[in-house]
Amino acid sequence: MNLRRLQHVVALAETVNFARAADSVHLSQPAFSRSIQGLERELGVALFDRTERRAHLTAYGKLFVDRAKMILAEERELRRDVEMMKNYEFGEVHFGTGPLPAAGILVPILKEMIENYPKLCIRVEVAHWPYLLELLQAEKLEFVIADIREIMDSPIFAVTPLPQLRLSCYCRAGHPLLSKKDLAITDLASFPLASVTHPQSVLVQTARELNSTKQPEKLFALECGNLFVAEEVALKTDMILVAPQPLSGTKARQNSLIELKPRYNFIQHTHFGVITMKHRTASPAASIIIKMAQAILQYSLTGASSEAPQVARQK
Repeated sequence: MNLRRLQHVVALAETVNFARAADSVHLSQPAFSRSIQGLERELGVALFDRTERRAHLTAYGKLFVDRAKMILAEERELRRDVEMMKNYEFGEVHFGTGPLPAAGILVPILKEMIENYPKLCIRVEVAHWPYLLELLQAEKLEFVIADIREIMDSPIFAVTPLPQLRLSCYCRAGHPLLSKKDLAITDLASFPLASVTHPQSVLVQTARELNSTKQPEKLFALECGNLFVAEEVALKTDMILVAPQPLSGTKARQNSLIELKPRYNFIQHTHFGVITMKHRTASPAASIIIKMAQAILQYSLTGASSEAPQVARQK
């Protein structure tokens, strides 16, 4: 049984004449008759009672035609939806992002998607990367944008690195360190530090760069899953915020927070990447969002506008 034979049965039921039905589906009458007979042999029942000029549906035929019309309608809807999905007019995408990439690229991505693809349904989960990877494995997310340093050799995840941004230290206007003429890296550690939650390897490297005697996991006085909240705290206290440079749409870009520039620069960088399950094909909506993330981070490296760069539609 195939869709073509379903179409043939429906055509005969509607025209009640073999010649007219064959003509409507662009077949010769003998070929059309063989198609109907072949389906009846496959089912083991007669779908039509034949007279010299007409074909009348049997009880089996009436049941079959009703179901066949439903299946053919679903097939047409499916083809329509696939075409609409290819053109970003239908579908949904669920993805996750860590707090740092969320602060830097999520707003311009969502702005671009809503303005240019308003019929898509977008769901975003912002959380620490271990939790996001759990959701990815459970197929509740299609992809994740997060720190990739601890999963580069994963046997189950496909990892695509994104352009790196340098991490910088920021403080409020009037902070005591801004009056220091010869600022050293070690001076930063004399004040409480704030950032998002980092992998252990990042904490170890940061502690080493700051020559901190603290245990790496106690280096940051504030670890917050929402970078915007950490910024507000830094604006109201002497806490120093460690975050990517530049920060699209944040207090640092708005000049409310000031970058501290010690004589030896803080040399850490982001290690964002796109994480998917291996051997999975991305949906059209996911593909365009991933391209936007790549373009936005590349633009950030060149100091370009924080607005999302235009990404051509895939055809």
